[in-house]
Amino acid sequence: DAPVVDLAGSGSAQNYAFSSINENTNQSAESTMSMIINGMSTIPVDPDGNSQGIAIYAVSSTGPGNGTWQTKIDGGAWADLTGLTTALFLDNNDELKFIPDGDNGETSTLSFYVWDQYDDTAISSADLQNILYRGGEFSFSLNEMTTSIEVTSENDAPVLASTTSNSSFIE
Repeated sequence: DAPVVDLAGSGSAQNYAFSSINENTNQSAESTMSMIINGMSTIPVDPDGNSQGIAIYAVSSTGPGNGTWQTKIDGGAWADLTGLTTALFLDNNDELKFIPDGDNGETSTLSFYVWDQYDDTAISSADLQNILYRGGEFSFSLNEMTTSIEVTSENDAPVLASTTSNSSFIE
């Protein structure tokens, strides 16, 4: 049976917020999926007692920043999270972090459903958003969850660049 995500009376998705960082920070803290799921205000429950992971289906950002989410699957190398035409399955030990672009602030959000790790057959991001593929006997929670990070802008010092050796200034 599908994991159960309680919306805690809010009617909207629960969010796990990474600690805020500034645009010049090298990266956010690294979090396992278990840390994210267990860090929610109401922890999702799998009725069958299966380990839980997540199925990411969308990435969105607001602000001028152009940072990148990265995943580390099965202890491998860090890889950029891009082009989600199919949902990305991350089990409870896989890791996630965010790399800011170094120039701008933003708020970046990943949208996902809790996954019971029972069925790992590929599913398109569009199909995963269809309610017919979630809840009940499926491997994905009916309700979505999110994880986000706020990257704050820094007041960067101006840089004067000259393309000629004889610069003149007019006051």
